[in-house]
Parts: sequence; C-alpha cells; structure tokens
Amino acid sequence: MPAATIAAARESLPGFRALCAGATDAQRRVILKGLSEFVGKPDVLRFGTLAEQQQYWATFDRNLSHVPAAVLQRTCDDYLQRAAEPKFMPDPGVLLSLAKHDYAWRDDLDALKGLQRISLAKPDGPRSYIGSEAVERELSERLAGAIKRIDAAEKAGAEADARPYDPTRWDDAGRKSLLDTERRSVDA
Repeated sequence: MPAATIAAARESLPGFRALCAGATDAQRRVILKGLSEFVGKPDVLRFGTLAEQQQYWATFDRNLSHVPAAVLQRTCDDYLQRAAEPKFMPDPGVLLSLAKHDYAWRDDLDALKGLQRISLAKPDGPRSYIGSEAVERELSERLAGAIKRIDAAEKAGAEADARPYDPTRWDDAGRKSLLDTERRSVDA
C-alpha cells in the first residue's frame, strides 16, 4: 500500500473515531428527555423518587452509551415517525434496535474499521529493517548456530561411517539382530 495512503488514513482516523464515539451522558439525557415530552412518561418519571429516576436513566446510559448523539437523535425521530401516536416511552432495547438500522452510522463504522486496517498496513517498497545492524547481527547469530548444528550432524555421520561393518549384528533386511538387542538389555 502506498505510504501516502497510509499517512492519510492515520490523519483522518481521529476524526472518524470522534464521529463514531458515543454520546455523552448529558447529550443522551437531553435527547431522551426531549423524546419523553412527546410520549407518555413512565410512572417512575412521574411519581418516582430522585434515586429511582436516576436508576431509570442509568439503564439508558448503560445500553446506549456507544450510540453517537446524532444517531440517537435520528433514532428518536424515527421512533416518533413510525408510531402513529406513540403512547409510551420506548425502552433502551427498542431504541438500540432502531439505531442498528441507521445506515449512515453503519457506513461510518465500516469506514472507521477500514481506516484502522489501512493505518496498520505496511508501506510498499523496502522495509525499514533491511540493512539494520541489529537485524543483521541477529541473522548472523542464527546462521552461525545453524552451521554449528550442521557440522555436528556431519561429524556424527562421518564417525558412524568410519565404524567397520559387522555382518553378525545385522540380519538380511538390515535390522539389528535379536541377539544384539538382547545383549544390550542384559548389559543395562
């Protein structure tokens, strides 16, 4: 991927993250209280104590914390338009279900995911680690270790070839004779 494309993705990533960030508690409360003015308020908002009302709004905050303010506003508008005469305040699950069908938000999330992937891509051309002294030193050490292991294996093979062949220790198929195997088990 061209380095300029990666740089552009990295520059625009913070803006897209801000665009897709969830609404603040204050923004969410203003939007939801605006919706509650057009629909029937639940009993907890009409007769509940302050603690009960805070718990009611905390449920919305927990379930809708990741929904951006613009998406939540469009969702509330959509809820009002869909219901001929909305009678009740929707629960957070209904609003979240409607928000998931917001095409603009889904497109923004897809764009954010794509920008994140592009920002992590490697640029075309020679890599920065080629010619690095530390990498060359590590590769030299690995190569030296491999050469030592190869030399040791060749030396062991040469010693095995240097031993004289004793036909009494092998049968016709090239296997060790039973007598030789029994002799080693008795010696051990």
